[in-house]
Amino acid sequence: MATALSFASTIPHLQSHHYCVLFRPNSCRKLYKFRCNGENPTSNSSTNKDSESENVLLKMAWYGSELLGIAASFLRSPSAVEAPNSSLELSGDGSGALDRVMVVDTIKEDFQRSYFVTGNLTLNAYEDECEFADPAGSFKGLRRFKRNCSNFGSLIEKCNMKLMKWEDLEDKGIGHWRFSCILSFPWKPILSATGYTEYYFDAQSGKVCRHVEHWNVPKMTLLKQILKPSRGWWSKKTEKAKTAPTGDPYAVLTKNCCSVYSSYESLSPALWHSATTESAMAFPYLEVVVGFMMLMYIFEAYLHLRQHAALKLPALPKTLKGIISQEKFEKSRAYSLDKSHFHFVHESVTILMDTAILFFGVLPWFWKRSGYFLVLVGLNAENEILHTLSFLAGVMFWSQITDLPFSLYSTFMIEARHGFNKQTIWLFFRDMIKGIALAVLIGPPIVAAIIVIVQKGGPYLAIYLWAFMLVLSLVMMTLYPILLAPLFNKFTPLSDGELRVKIENLASSLKFPLKKLFVVDGSTRSSHSNAYMYGFFNNKRIVLYDTLIQQCKNDEEVVAVIAHELGHWKLNHTMYSFIAVQILTFLQFGGYTLVRNSKDLFRSFGFDTQPVLIGLIIFQHTVIPLQHLVSFGLNLVSRSFEFQADAFAKKLGYTTALRAGLVKLQEENLSAMNTDPWYSAYHYSHPPLVERLAAIDEPDKKAD
Repeated sequence: MATALSFASTIPHLQSHHYCVLFRPNSCRKLYKFRCNGENPTSNSSTNKDSESENVLLKMAWYGSELLGIAASFLRSPSAVEAPNSSLELSGDGSGALDRVMVVDTIKEDFQRSYFVTGNLTLNAYEDECEFADPAGSFKGLRRFKRNCSNFGSLIEKCNMKLMKWEDLEDKGIGHWRFSCILSFPWKPILSATGYTEYYFDAQSGKVCRHVEHWNVPKMTLLKQILKPSRGWWSKKTEKAKTAPTGDPYAVLTKNCCSVYSSYESLSPALWHSATTESAMAFPYLEVVVGFMMLMYIFEAYLHLRQHAALKLPALPKTLKGIISQEKFEKSRAYSLDKSHFHFVHESVTILMDTAILFFGVLPWFWKRSGYFLVLVGLNAENEILHTLSFLAGVMFWSQITDLPFSLYSTFMIEARHGFNKQTIWLFFRDMIKGIALAVLIGPPIVAAIIVIVQKGGPYLAIYLWAFMLVLSLVMMTLYPILLAPLFNKFTPLSDGELRVKIENLASSLKFPLKKLFVVDGSTRSSHSNAYMYGFFNNKRIVLYDTLIQQCKNDEEVVAVIAHELGHWKLNHTMYSFIAVQILTFLQFGGYTLVRNSKDLFRSFGFDTQPVLIGLIIFQHTVIPLQHLVSFGLNLVSRSFEFQADAFAKKLGYTTALRAGLVKLQEENLSAMNTDPWYSAYHYSHPPLVERLAAIDEPDKKAD
């Protein structure tokens, strides 16, 4: 059993030992069959079927983890407990075989020492070339078995193993064992299993020549137990609380919030087994979420490698030859490759941190810590709004700290190296502080409102949440460009001149209710250029980046870009996108209401309580597969809208200017010239330049 349990432990600790049930005839020996069986003898045949279906990949993983366990054992200090080496007496029949009764008694004594997981067994009761097997694999060699068991035993903090029943028959014996333990991993997983062991005795020596384990717990259930954090995580905090002075608020809250690890010691083995087995049967939401996160990372890393290979191509696409200079292409290529390297590292670190946060139970740990903090400052930790705000404050601090190195490197290394960064380090940190201040001012009322709505919403919760978010989004869309954006950039009216007249004439011809036309000082932070519009009903505004005006050769190119943006308005793309987002938001809240009371879902992520915000976070993680599909679908729609807006500008007579403007934006922003079709289809909300130019030229070709 120790071998299969250690297969699961290989994931976090790279130590294990392995063997499996394989029945092979051995005509060279006369065997007596002795079975150590237990309470549930119904699973024998199923175990044999499992062993027959063992695949090669699983065996490779088992034996590979054994090698890693051997390597890791060199770093472990030697155990102070040595296996007994008592001398067993020969039988009195003159055959030279060991006494059967004494061998059986020795095996029972070994069970008391939990020899499956400690390696603490009587060596001379077994033949040196004894075969050891379980549902995972098999091998020969007593020393190897002892070593594997010892490697696994080093990972155990507490264990309980008991031989439940023993029965002697003429040529065999039957009995069942029960095993449970707490592993010494940071998240303190609890393993629990029942099963039986078969012992085959050599007729000549009387020693055990084959040792075959059978389990009544599926292998994947054991793996799930390995990955599942337990309440033992909080043992140290509980011990501190027990010894803390009376009245210490930290200790009081710890006693109330943390599960008492010592309770596991007081539980009888039967109750412990019952509790852990019931827990193990719950659906492994956390493991599924983490697994899908890893699968998506692998898939996106593959797409990234494809894109990286496309970026390394030394030549321009045929469509762009003669349009974009080789010098610009080389600069674009270098910039794109730098960003590609950075993106790969950033995503790798992000997935590792996110996986560790979920896998090691950081979220429930941090939730409890935020409660401790409230008690220490004299606030009520039972108030969910205060508790949530305390939690979010810590999360925001953590996010700022972990993201800061990447932001600094991206801004002051990559962007600066390629001539885009224009902001000083002071301006960078000033913007960051302003963003934090806005979050502190705006966040608490929104969080409090969401919590109250969920607590009071009843059966119409999804509708209330959606309505609140709808109003909030409309308010933010109105206030952001008026009150919030000016905190970071300076907006000035576009000066009177030919460009302003052309834009106003274009808006008037399309009946676009243009009220204000601004220029934003984007050049104070970056050389990248852009243009956008905002506003509701008859109060529309257009914003031009000063870099866009500087980079375009003439006013016609700027007006062509504006014509493209007005095409989105005229074709109702903005409204369609807004409606789609609202539908998705409503569906998400509807899904949340279906699972928000699921105790199994919260427990899978390590939470004993069901806070509103935590429920939303967990739900967002559980629908990651759907989010990726929806994002892909929205990108498809967005690219279609871009083609339509280009066609709209073309119909207005801006074909040449639009082509020139798009090329100029591509050049000045050093956007990627070569793109992988899979990568762009999955990630890009705008079509690559090659596709846009081809679409613009296509109607003209048909007309010719």
